[in-house]
Amino acid sequence: MTGVTEYAVMADECTDINTHEVVSVCTRFIANGAVIEMFIGCWPVKSTAAVDVRDCILRALKSVGLDPGHMVSVAFDGAANMSGKKGGVQALLREHSPNLIYVHCRSHLLQLALVRAAEHNPAVKRVLAVINKLYAMFKHSPKRLAVLESVQQAVDGSCHKLIQAGSTRWLSYDGSISVVHKHYAAICLSLESIYADAADLSCDAGGLLLELRDVQTLHFICVLQNIFQPLARLSRALQMQDANISTSVALVKATIKGITTSGTIQYNTAFV
Repeated sequence: MTGVTEYAVMADECTDINTHEVVSVCTRFIANGAVIEMFIGCWPVKSTAAVDVRDCILRALKSVGLDPGHMVSVAFDGAANMSGKKGGVQALLREHSPNLIYVHCRSHLLQLALVRAAEHNPAVKRVLAVINKLYAMFKHSPKRLAVLESVQQAVDGSCHKLIQAGSTRWLSYDGSISVVHKHYAAICLSLESIYADAADLSCDAGGLLLELRDVQTLHFICVLQNIFQPLARLSRALQMQDANISTSVALVKATIKGITTSGTIQYNTAFV
């Protein structure tokens, strides 16, 4: 990458579908007055230890001709191996660029705040647990999944997979609630069918059906739908290439105002 002097690096490590640890690396720089964001690549690593992740990032930068000494900032999540001030990746990279600035990913911070708030509200925590039990009910059974999909198609004219609400999977809370909110009637009918079939997990299906039909569960599914959707939009906006401090602050304020002043809960007609 000729002509690039100062640049920022964004990186994240995760486990792929084959349970291999991989690190993805992106870079941002300014060219002709415009912010350019470029995905460099994704590589497997021996472990998620800071030194292995650091070496992977350095190899990635070398592959496109970027000098590590010209890094001005790095953006990672808040995991200790990435953010640690003494032994984290940011600290190891600072050995190559002493003035390096570490930025904790704002979307990750938003997710952490959301998880913390959910865990401190018993009613919300219970509803998310019900959603995850529902996900587990259909995930490992092609037979039960086929029942759900056929009922979804018959009732709603479309099919959507259930999504597990996970604390480390960004936007998963919104996705999990949205699917249940959209296909509530079809999900209940599917659980009724599984319960009536008296096969494996029929009792579990009956218990889940009772929990889903509980008035408090119904209410919080709708409440969370109206909270998680704007937060998901905010998270995506924070990750946009043209995002900046001023627009991000304005979006955060607008999102907070929208959530706190909205008195309308959108109930699925299947709920009433």
